[in-house]
Amino acid sequence: QMKDAKIAALFGTTGKADLINCDPGWSCGDVVDFQLEKFGLKGSVNSVRGKYEALMVEAVARVKRGEPVFFYAWSPSWMNKALVPGKDVVWLPTPFDALPESVPNKGSALVPGVSGCAGGADPCRMAMAAWNWNAVANREFIAANPAVKKLVEQMSFPLADWSTWEQTISEKGGSDSNIKKLAQGWIETHQEQFNAWVDRAKIAS
Repeated sequence: QMKDAKIAALFGTTGKADLINCDPGWSCGDVVDFQLEKFGLKGSVNSVRGKYEALMVEAVARVKRGEPVFFYAWSPSWMNKALVPGKDVVWLPTPFDALPESVPNKGSALVPGVSGCAGGADPCRMAMAAWNWNAVANREFIAANPAVKKLVEQMSFPLADWSTWEQTISEKGGSDSNIKKLAQGWIETHQEQFNAWVDRAKIAS
């Protein structure tokens, strides 16, 4: 749709769509810029790279005012709480996989069960395949503390929880006290699950 100049112009003030992109230096922004060229959208879409969070705060305000916005996002993220896919916004699927050589990414960008994919597409072709967050630890510490290793290996959290945490950190900051409060709140809500992780970890010690 963004190849259509009339549609693209609705999302900007210069006759082109203004696409809120990632911070300068972030690899996701390099992916977006690469894809704009590969998808033939350079003539109708401007890539806006600045302080992402500040740009998105304004984008949220614009949506609340009923104004159109066009932005890059990922999940889990606080944006998915502030602007709910399928309710406030939609995911626009990409036409095909396209990544710059500087961004290695294994797997397919086709993701099943994506809520809010435009046109009800399922699977929804995202900008890239999923990236996972991994725990990092000192090798000597892990070798000396197998229970900790086992505990961390078991940990898995729903995407919705990650989005909630990101939103809270965005609003209240990422201080140690706030992080500990979020962690304690999750443990209290999922005490049985947490206890099971700890019990299995103790066996490994």
